[in-house]
Amino acid sequence: MAQNKILGTDTVKDALKTKVNNDIAELFAAIAALEVGKALVSSNDTTAGYLNGKLVAGEGIDLTEGNDGANETLTVAGEDASAINKGIVELATDAETVTGTDTARACTPQILQLKWQHRGR
Repeated sequence: MAQNKILGTDTVKDALKTKVNNDIAELFAAIAALEVGKALVSSNDTTAGYLNGKLVAGEGIDLTEGNDGANETLTVAGEDASAINKGIVELATDAETVTGTDTARACTPQILQLKWQHRGR
């Protein structure tokens, strides 16, 4: 930000004029840094870009651009977890764990303890 105190040799009018000019210059510099339709990740991001380039999908997450060239969307989706893929997992209910018939859901240690207690029944 521009200087905030008036120096002894400045008149109040000159000091205010300098302050306003500096603030306007700073504002225009900030506006010039933005490009229409692009985004910055944070206030100190130096490169504006489109969301499909600024968002980065990690393991088990997919980014999909929809309606290319029209009213575009960007879908963020979690992949299903498996033995070899990190992703989203649904937890089994107590009943599903006790019967042991569900092959797609995961169990918490507490539910596994319940299964252990009901073994052989």
